Amino acid sequence: MPKKIVYSIIISMLFAPWAYGQKTELPTSPIVGGGRDKHGCLASAGSTFSIIKNTCIRLWEEKIKLKQTDSSGTARYFAAVIFSKDDKKAEVFVPDSLSGIVLTRTGRAGKYVYKQGNLALTVSNGYFLRKSGKLIYSLNGIVKD
Repeated sequence: MPKKIVYSIIISMLFAPWAYGQKTELPTSPIVGGGRDKHGCLASAGSTFSIIKNTCIRLWEEKIKLKQTDSSGTARYFAAVIFSKDDKKAEVFVPDSLSGIVLTRTGRAGKYVYKQGNLALTVSNGYFLRKSGKLIYSLNGIVKD
């Protein structure tokens, strides 16, 4: 009999705020994986914003993916490249950058180079991304100049 009384008291304490019309708030926690960037891209789903496409993209779905150059053949990272419709700009996504970097085309047909700061993307017999003159990504990841 005493157990029933104890259970009744506990249950009445739990429901008392609702019974008397008092507001009680349940603890809330943020939704895991629900974070969006300033463009509305869902990072937890692998989306990032492309300046050239003006929409959210998934880098691994892009056609041009360059492998990190590594003489051992064990590249761990890749860089994605997107070109503007008129081919005057290229946007590169590298792991050490928080967003895409837009490069501007220079040079002549067949020998184009897209540049921005210390990054240069050459498009001649393949794709080669250099940082301060050093080859860091290529189409097959093999160190060849």
